[in-house]
Amino acid sequence: MILLIIILMLLANFLRRGRFLYQSPETTVRISNMLEILMRLKNVKNLDPRQSTLVENAYYLCEPPERSALVSKVRPPLHQYIRKLLFSDLDNSTIEHVLRQLFAIMVTLLLLLLIRFWKKSG
Repeated sequence: MILLIIILMLLANFLRRGRFLYQSPETTVRISNMLEILMRLKNVKNLDPRQSTLVENAYYLCEPPERSALVSKVRPPLHQYIRKLLFSDLDNSTIEHVLRQLFAIMVTLLLLLLIRFWKKSG
């Protein structure tokens, strides 16, 4: 019982100040050792799911898992322009202007497709 109270107090401190303590050079080794001990205790003791989740949250808050950087999609300039029109420029006051530009783009693309088809078939 006392062990569980101590674990809960440690977890409360880790959830509040864990990342700072883990990243400061003076306490990195101590905090990482404590986190390893807590994870071992979680695996050995029969903790209820709430306490187990608290231990995992504190661990991953201090030591987030390594993951690759997000790769952004490379879109062609026309797609970027259409997205800008739809997501940035489109407003109640600019509906007609945006629709005219989108219609002009659509007509241009349709003409390009027809020319391509004409060249292939001819």
